[in-house]
Amino acid sequence: MPFIPEPALKVVKIPIEIREGKIRFFYEGPLPQISEGTRGDLIVPEYSVQDKDLQKLLSSERKIPFLKGKTILYVHVVIDHCYGAAFLKEAIPEDICWPKQLYFVKIMLQEPLFLLMRGTKKPTLSPVKCQATAEYGLMGGSLNQIYTNISQRYERYRVSHSGNVFKKIFFENEKDAPLVPLEKLRLNRELLFEERFYNE
Repeated sequence: MPFIPEPALKVVKIPIEIREGKIRFFYEGPLPQISEGTRGDLIVPEYSVQDKDLQKLLSSERKIPFLKGKTILYVHVVIDHCYGAAFLKEAIPEDICWPKQLYFVKIMLQEPLFLLMRGTKKPTLSPVKCQATAEYGLMGGSLNQIYTNISQRYERYRVSHSGNVFKKIFFENEKDAPLVPLEKLRLNRELLFEERFYNE
């Protein structure tokens, strides 16, 4: 599975220093005891990684095909009835394991969408022209932009209209099956990307 830092509401930064090839607590005393199985990131200056091949691998940038042009996607909106271009469709949100009926606005990609990967950093999405399929003028130059535009149109009660498009935008993984969030596809692509750390 891809490396995913342990989810937490709060994180702690532990100052460290490499001494005699070992990770040491920067201040006096031993490194704090940390629970078994805890996952995290060791963030260091790029030049300090002495294995140049590994340094290149950890910092390399790749543009990975994510979705084809003309792909239909579904933007989840939290409303209590259908209106405008919104409609009900069965989906499986990331936080539950069973299908439920959610409201969506359908959009179409006007060009291919790419996943931008850089070493072990969180992936981002390339800019992409997209528009709502059933509402003229509702469009954007990225998934983030069209998500915000749709939220402003349908979720006017919200103070902020930003959101994680990997979790808020869904796709049809299998014909006639419940929709799933883009997060599922992202994790799949990330797994393939991270296999380089085991195979090279």
